[in-house]
Amino acid sequence: MNRFLLRWLQFQRENFVLFLFLLLGVIGYGAYIAFNSEIMAFPEFTNVQLNIQTQYPGHAAEEVERQVTIPLETATRSVPGVINSTSLSEFGLSVILLTFSDDTPNWKARSDTAQYMTNANLPQGVQPGLSPDTTPLGQIMRYSLVGNLPVDEMRMIQDWTVSKALQNIPGVADVEAFGGPTRTIEIKIDIPRMKSLGLSFATIAQNLGANHANAGGDFITHGDEMYIVRSIGLYQDPMDLENAVIATQGNTPIRIRDIGSVVVSHHIRLGQAGRDHDDDIVRGMVNLRVGAKALDTISKLKDKIKQLNENILPKGCKINVYYDRSDLIKRSSRTVFHNVIFGILLVCVLLILGFGVQYWAMSAGVALIIPFALLVAFVGLHLNGYNPNLISLGAVDFGIIVETAIFAAEAVLVTVVRPKQRDENTVLALV
Repeated sequence: MNRFLLRWLQFQRENFVLFLFLLLGVIGYGAYIAFNSEIMAFPEFTNVQLNIQTQYPGHAAEEVERQVTIPLETATRSVPGVINSTSLSEFGLSVILLTFSDDTPNWKARSDTAQYMTNANLPQGVQPGLSPDTTPLGQIMRYSLVGNLPVDEMRMIQDWTVSKALQNIPGVADVEAFGGPTRTIEIKIDIPRMKSLGLSFATIAQNLGANHANAGGDFITHGDEMYIVRSIGLYQDPMDLENAVIATQGNTPIRIRDIGSVVVSHHIRLGQAGRDHDDDIVRGMVNLRVGAKALDTISKLKDKIKQLNENILPKGCKINVYYDRSDLIKRSSRTVFHNVIFGILLVCVLLILGFGVQYWAMSAGVALIIPFALLVAFVGLHLNGYNPNLISLGAVDFGIIVETAIFAAEAVLVTVVRPKQRDENTVLALV
């Protein structure tokens, strides 16, 4: 270590201009990163964790465990980087939690897991899915839909307009919706009439699904013009369902209206959301993608919400944002920089009191070690792909940072400055 320090000091003396250039470069680069880095208010210290969620409706927990959970666990147990795997099987639902090692990047864990999931032998129609690319601390915005529209219509606007618009913003991993009944279109069948025509529920469902599609055709040439022929089969409103043909008997089409009726209903509600004095509202929560910048994403979300409120949403419906993380991040940043500046001034005062006012320049030089060390730390964090956070910067110990510099300053005072002053005083006394 001593040899390295001697060589470093020799390099500084022999290449002072180059050393000064390197020093200013590090300071400038560190300052640029410090002022352009976002201080994380809620740092994530846990390992990369992924949830594999699979729905198997109508099946007991034992069947879910045997046919879904065990095959998926077997297929994903060999994913590179997995150190632990836990599972939960409930009625109609399988959840597997994979925990990865510290050195496993998030994108690699998701990519490898998605690839290994395809090796599981699952029942027909069962499709496992990965949890959104976010963390439990990724909630950056909460909002509610306000207005004079029915709550079920608010929920439909949330699912088909608001969620899709916000999910397209870079940095958004997922938009969760709460509250409000979900509209459904139901067909009420007259069972005696259905049986008299020799039909079954399976036949009706199969034919309804087969009719719900557009079909491509050929083209018709008419002189120099060409007409493309296609068949439109997608249902546009409940009346289309009532007129849908489900069977034919004696060249007579049988339609839905002949054996039942089409009504607008709702899914069975499993919960209800409220806020303040409203007991039944529709709320949304936006989750940040792992690695994205919260402030940039929140700014884009606010612009999109303004556009939705002014130009897209129907009259009588508005998005009311009642929480976003930008204020907390800005307050945290101000707190951190305030503590750093106050710490530097406090160290300067204590050093001046310790060394003496006549050595104020040396005290200031020792205190400058603090911002220089922090700038080097910002550079190191940036090069390793990490963002500074409130916990790490708020717990900086200035005493440890300047301790070595204080020892060096004391050594200079004892071995160089004060012996020189004593020699000068002796010369003056002799004169």
